[in-house]
Amino acid sequence: VVALPDRDLEVWNLHLQSTDDGSDVRRAQILELVHWLERDATTPFAVVLGDFNCAPGEPDFVLLCERLAALGFERSGCDRPTYDPSRNPLAEPVAPMEIDHVFVRGHVGPRVAHLVHDLPIDGRFASDHFGVEVRLDPAPRSLARSSAR
Repeated sequence: VVALPDRDLEVWNLHLQSTDDGSDVRRAQILELVHWLERDATTPFAVVLGDFNCAPGEPDFVLLCERLAALGFERSGCDRPTYDPSRNPLAEPVAPMEIDHVFVRGHVGPRVAHLVHDLPIDGRFASDHFGVEVRLDPAPRSLARSSAR
């Protein structure tokens, strides 16, 4: 929980199963995340983010989006590969994919997601993944209260 000047922001950062045959595990992890959010997410201003190891259009991603939307979360995507071996030598040789995502609840205004840390510094990448940055404006307290759960 991050204490902001006029409210708290809950941040949930996670990493789901990564192997190609890990879909059953990922689905179980998504359902467990939803259970935790239903039980433990107490503020209307929240962010769920991380390496979900599933891309738009895949069944696990559809499940994730549907379950988080039911809890008031909306996806902020950069619509660009966050795992891209054609640009990043640290990534395993697979097709480029967008598998790092940010979901937000209790915001106002446009949420524009940007790919960050996608260029090497002194010839080195920080990770095999690129980052996603989303700038948020919290909804007024009255709007945030009415939109939570």
